[in-house]
Amino acid sequence: MKLKSYYADGTLIPDAPQWTPPWRGENPNLSLYHCYRSITLHKGVTPCPTGTLVYHKYWELDIFVEGELRFKSETRTFPLKRGDIIITPPYALHNYEVLQHTTPWKYHTFCFELDAFAPYGCKELTDKIATIDKPVVCTCSDHNITDALLFALEKMHLTAKNKSDPLSVRAMSVAYAMQSFYYINQYDFSEQPKEKPAANGIAAMQQYLDEHFIEIHSINEVAAHFFYSREYVSRLFKRHLHTTVADYIREKRITKSRELIKAGVPILSVCYQVGYDHPSTFIRAFRAVTGMTPSQYRHALVSSQDL
Repeated sequence: MKLKSYYADGTLIPDAPQWTPPWRGENPNLSLYHCYRSITLHKGVTPCPTGTLVYHKYWELDIFVEGELRFKSETRTFPLKRGDIIITPPYALHNYEVLQHTTPWKYHTFCFELDAFAPYGCKELTDKIATIDKPVVCTCSDHNITDALLFALEKMHLTAKNKSDPLSVRAMSVAYAMQSFYYINQYDFSEQPKEKPAANGIAAMQQYLDEHFIEIHSINEVAAHFFYSREYVSRLFKRHLHTTVADYIREKRITKSRELIKAGVPILSVCYQVGYDHPSTFIRAFRAVTGMTPSQYRHALVSSQDL
């Protein structure tokens, strides 16, 4: 069983094929693959297309070092801090959300088959990982363990970059890898970052929108509030309410605007009071819901009162 390690440094995310561990075809006996990434994203560049969750056929264990990132699974979103461990089983949907494009973000990645740790005397770690059936983020309250883990990983990748003595480099890399696995095994895999509870799921989100539809502008804000992925929120709305978040917000805003128009509030004031930034956007939304413009609606009200 062999370990391969390399260092990736760049200003842009590599193309998707470059993210695939190259052990298949290159070395059939290679089942543990390490990479250290240090990347700064330019504005508008994302790890994957916006809103996309990805999966792969192997296990992935990431150790977060620094940067402004959140980890997204199919149902949850977690903020990350230094030393957090992210474990993703094969075929599990996941991705990272970049919060600050100008801040470098760094993390170590181990891509592996489940039996990869056995040659390093880490059966207990293998057994712990084998119990995981969905992506998890593990945090450690003992900063000494976190510091020791990151130090061992740093020494490991620096050693791997040294090409002067391949045999010595391999031996030292394996030694630092074993140290890293020891400290990873000290983490409590059930000790995860605190999520903001979503109460009764869709009911809680619906109540949240009912109370804040004026200031909320996108599904991303709802997802971030409940620490869910946007895909999960979208599915909940379509499954239980048979609508989208955008349409739900629009319905609430237009219902409120009709009340304000009936109360005699000027149409331009109504536009801004219900959360629209531009009158043209308000008019389009109003017509889509009612079949008429706000002015036509007001005229219809006046005409009915004159009868």
